[in-house]
Amino acid sequence: MGWLAWLALMMRTIETRRHIAGMDERMLKDIGISRADAHQEANRAPWDIETLSPHAPWMWR
Repeated sequence: MGWLAWLALMMRTIETRRHIAGMDERMLKDIGISRADAHQEANRAPWDIETLSPHAPWMWR
């Protein structure tokens, strides 16, 4: 993966985690996570990404 694709992934990760942090209790319940889980996710480093998908961008070569 090139540095530009890596940077784009980090920016999307930051944005997604900000959205999760801003969700209200109803929204969190809809996706099955607690406020504590949302807080923990929002405070992870952008490069701290886990996935089970074989289609994850960092696996593209």
